[in-house]
Amino acid sequence: MKWVKKQFQLQSKFTLIPGDAKNLEKIESVECCVSEPYLGPYFKKLPSSSKGKRVIRSLASLYDGLFRELSRKVEKRVVIIIPGIRTFNKILDVDFKTILDKYGFKPVRSNVELPIAYNNPRAKVLREIWVLERV
Repeated sequence: MKWVKKQFQLQSKFTLIPGDAKNLEKIESVECCVSEPYLGPYFKKLPSSSKGKRVIRSLASLYDGLFRELSRKVEKRVVIIIPGIRTFNKILDVDFKTILDKYGFKPVRSNVELPIAYNNPRAKVLREIWVLERV
């Protein structure tokens, strides 16, 4: 964060608060939240579809809890990285749009198409950057 502030000559203030993303009781409210939450385990090789589905279900539960808390604490925007898991057969994703609808967030309108893919061609865990606002 210090590097970003210096690199872009920002005057913004920020605070890093360690803790469980599903329990943000230490925070009253924030204007924005930027997060790269847990993206799942490290895979040395492509996982099977069944293993990938188990990981996606677990991550969906984590992100649901996170957005339940964010919906209570964030006033304006959230920037977050959400994973996809490449398996032998296909790419598995968290049903993230359902979570957003459930907790009142939507992608910001922008000239950049969201989400933004941020991937290495050989990656087993793919990343999407989402910029969201309160509905």
